[in-house]
Amino acid sequence: GLVIKAADGIWFDGCYFGGSALADVLFLPNAADTQLTGVKLDNSWMDPVGVAGHAILISGGTTALYGLITVSNCHISGGDSGLNGAYVNPSAGTTIVSLSLSNNVFLNFTSHGILVGGNGTVSTRGLSINGNTLAAVNSIWMTSAGATVVTGANNSSTENIRIKLRGTVKKHSEFRLH
Repeated sequence: GLVIKAADGIWFDGCYFGGSALADVLFLPNAADTQLTGVKLDNSWMDPVGVAGHAILISGGTTALYGLITVSNCHISGGDSGLNGAYVNPSAGTTIVSLSLSNNVFLNFTSHGILVGGNGTVSTRGLSINGNTLAAVNSIWMTSAGATVVTGANNSSTENIRIKLRGTVKKHSEFRLH
């Protein structure tokens, strides 16, 4: 798999990430003050293995800017044993700024296609989930505080999209489901 510990602009296009037990693509700042921004995954394939595997895991924490991450036009398969397609669960007190998951195919995961904040409320500023095809047990599960936009999700899973806002939703927070 790919571990991204620091970035200020990097683009992966037409890549294959697979066979990782924890995560095919792991975002994990290497220090409490490390910037991790400007990452784009496009036209790529992710295929985790193992019952604890995630295709994309956004984790860890930093006081520096963390975000400006785009995942688009990717085929993200769990192979019937991967746990989650995209799991967004940074450390408490860390805000993810501008995360976009768009026009991807998430399929064959045992838990969620997209899971945001499985262990508590995730703070986001600009989370956008657009035009994804989801075929997982639970397609989208979110516990997020911040501006969130979900549009055009094609859900072919056994569950519907579940969105639960927990924590303090700020006065100017926005939530839209189209």
